[in-house]
Amino acid sequence: MKAASLLDSRPIRSALIASVAALIVFLALLSPRPANAGEYTISACQADEAGYVSSAFSNFATRGMKWRRACDPRGKGLRGLVTANVPRAGHVEKGAQSGFILEAPPGTTFSRFRWSGQAHRRDCRYALQLFAQRPDGSPIAMKNVRANRGCPRPGMAQASGAPFPRAFDLGSATRIVQRVVCLGSPKHEFCSARGQNYIRTFSAEATVVDGTAPSVGVVQDSAFTQGQWVNGKQRFGYDASDNVGVKSASALISGGVRGTETRSCDYSQRIPCPDGVGRLSSTPRRHRKVPSP
Repeated sequence: MKAASLLDSRPIRSALIASVAALIVFLALLSPRPANAGEYTISACQADEAGYVSSAFSNFATRGMKWRRACDPRGKGLRGLVTANVPRAGHVEKGAQSGFILEAPPGTTFSRFRWSGQAHRRDCRYALQLFAQRPDGSPIAMKNVRANRGCPRPGMAQASGAPFPRAFDLGSATRIVQRVVCLGSPKHEFCSARGQNYIRTFSAEATVVDGTAPSVGVVQDSAFTQGQWVNGKQRFGYDASDNVGVKSASALISGGVRGTETRSCDYSQRIPCPDGVGRLSSTPRRHRKVPSP
């Protein structure tokens, strides 16, 4: 069940969770900025200005490859979410790779992705990639420096990127991948480990579309919800769970909001808001007896 706005002028997603006589409790998942109903944005690296957090992304690396989380632009070395080879003498085996993955929470998809970053390589046998995947596995390329194509001159390096965020339409993707992979060449089944070959993210914002309704209920823990006569302000509990958590709950009585609880959410995380029990305070307009359900 949708509602225009119970709490402010921004669009929200809400669901009817319980009815005890004239008492109706609504839940709403709010985005941290104006957005369409059922959407919120995961902010990572420099897009999360409060802490440069990147924990929404998981990481992986095989032998000879590495990843680095250094989103704070202040500091030494390569900054950002970095996937690269380990610079050293010798070779890297064909198929070696490192990367970061952002998975959509269960029951959700990604509609848009805003990214800024850079790709850099000295050895043309590495592929530097940023792409999304749909549920059927088909890719949506956002940055693709292909192996053995457009190679730098010997002894030189090549770089390209987006110093300012660029937006990509992902449709209904469920995964975003940044990776460096050694693909070798027809003459050499390996890549050079000398020099830096990497792709890095400066800023990432993934818009999540959530169409899954919450699972909720009123807790029978007060006179108001146990069918007794009541007067004045009443406190009662509710229990709510959702695949991306619950941002806030409001009691709607006799056509008006009679109490709201707002929870703290962290939009640097895949699942930003908490689940579980909460409490609301509400003052009915007149005394009433609420029959037990």
